[in-house]
Amino acid sequence: MPVQPYLFAASPPLPLSIEEEEEEEKCTGVPKMDKVYGRGLMRQDHKWGGEGERNLSTQLSQRHSCRTEKETSVIEVMALSVVLLIGVTINAVHAGELVNYTPHLTSEKMGGKITASTFVLEQPRCVFNKSVDPTDGIWLVVALSKAVDSFMNPKAPADLPYQAFEKNSYYMTLNTVISNYPCPKESKNIAVLRVGSETGCVLDRSRPDCNGPLPGPGPYRVKFLVMNSTDFIKESKWSDPITLIQGRNPNSIVVEPRRRRIGTIAIATILSILSAIVLAAFIAILIYKYSNVCETANIARGHDPTIVRYTTHQICDQSSYKS
Repeated sequence: MPVQPYLFAASPPLPLSIEEEEEEEKCTGVPKMDKVYGRGLMRQDHKWGGEGERNLSTQLSQRHSCRTEKETSVIEVMALSVVLLIGVTINAVHAGELVNYTPHLTSEKMGGKITASTFVLEQPRCVFNKSVDPTDGIWLVVALSKAVDSFMNPKAPADLPYQAFEKNSYYMTLNTVISNYPCPKESKNIAVLRVGSETGCVLDRSRPDCNGPLPGPGPYRVKFLVMNSTDFIKESKWSDPITLIQGRNPNSIVVEPRRRRIGTIAIATILSILSAIVLAAFIAILIYKYSNVCETANIARGHDPTIVRYTTHQICDQSSYKS
């Protein structure tokens, strides 16, 4: 007994718009449905039963699959929106009140403001003094410039240790209290913060707040966070990008002596010869002078003593004289 066509049209679907029909045609690869349900499907083989019935069932399954994929896509988009909304909400909960202050390099005239692994910031004097408690902690967040947009305030500073900086792209350090940033600033003191000055705690995981040296040229950006016993309550703006001094590539350093010009070599040779001649002449003059003195010098002699001769007087014998 042949299958009656009305069995397949007992539950006609809801009418589709032109755009929906075109999308279904692209998805299933079959012509659009005619206004009379089933006509477009049966027109391919002109049969109401057998193969035509199977084609109808297959095409209905394809349409159902297309609609299921669309519904799944809509659900995924909605789920992603919910996740983003939750993330924004959590970030808003943990975000502190924004303070109109931008960290910057020190304006003091000093050497080493920026090195290959450190840089020097101005202390945030008179920034948080009127809005925080004496026990609130003031932290400095150091981040790679490219990671600033994805930064979210952590639940605790220990969640962003220095030792995981290469993985997280940011860390927290230089924890202190407001009493160390007195206001007003004393004119005689240099109030600065050197970021990256500690070397003894680089691998010490018991010191997550280590102020260790920065591993590369950056650029880096920083901001201050104020935290009470439970959450972050204040935060500054992000600084401008700070790029460290970059050392030269060892492979680019030429260790061979530089090539000198021929003229320079000739001049140096002539000067060397002239210097040797002048020195030899000076030595010859000295030798001639002192050797001539030695040959002509007379030895002074003392005068011979004068021999005084005395004429001896003969003494006559007085006795013979008397006689």
